[in-house]
Amino acid sequence: MIFDNPTNERAVSSYAWWGQVLLGSVAVWGWSELADRVRTGDIAADFLRPVPPYLSYLAADLGRGALALLVRGAPMIVIGSLYSGMTFPAGPVEWALGLVSIALAVAIAFLGHYLVNCIAFWIIEIRGILLAYGIVATLFAGLYVPVHWFPDWLRALAAATPFPSLIQTPIDILSGYAAGPGAARLVAIQVGWVLGLGIGVYGDLKADIVDVSYQLGGRTQFATDVTVIPPATPET
Repeated sequence: MIFDNPTNERAVSSYAWWGQVLLGSVAVWGWSELADRVRTGDIAADFLRPVPPYLSYLAADLGRGALALLVRGAPMIVIGSLYSGMTFPAGPVEWALGLVSIALAVAIAFLGHYLVNCIAFWIIEIRGILLAYGIVATLFAGLYVPVHWFPDWLRALAAATPFPSLIQTPIDILSGYAAGPGAARLVAIQVGWVLGLGIGVYGDLKADIVDVSYQLGGRTQFATDVTVIPPATPET
């Protein structure tokens, strides 16, 4: 099976059905809950909780993704197999890597959208930014057509972003396109993006705490490991 050949009907059918399986779990379209809480000021309460906001949001998103995989994804696999046929991983190792790949895709999608939502700490209105991010993410993720069909220059550009790890990578593994060392390499790339984006989110968290503390106008000890002390008021 090769996605590089658009005339391969079984390959195209499998790609479409696996895409439907993933669509409910991987939030490629994004969300704006964090930006909304920043705008209303409710985010200050999130910083007082014992768990950093990004961890609580991530846990909720992983749970949502797992439920969607069972409720929406499993029926799609059954329907796709009966209706037009699908291809599957070659063995148990590839199945395990496929499930890990889905979890990593959910995490990457969350971390990317979290970073975009954090722009709300510095800009009041970010709906346009969220829309632009969603358009680029869905295109480079392979939601519309496989990334393998892109021109060489566009495929290279997509590979420099985390977006193919959202849809294209899990499909490559779950459809049997990538197996053995090839599948493990794709998962390793996803792990790298999770670590990179996670570091970015943690660094951004510190900057956001500074911003919230200054807005509160006083010394603030948050439940995270960051203590912020604003500049002392000059004596008169």
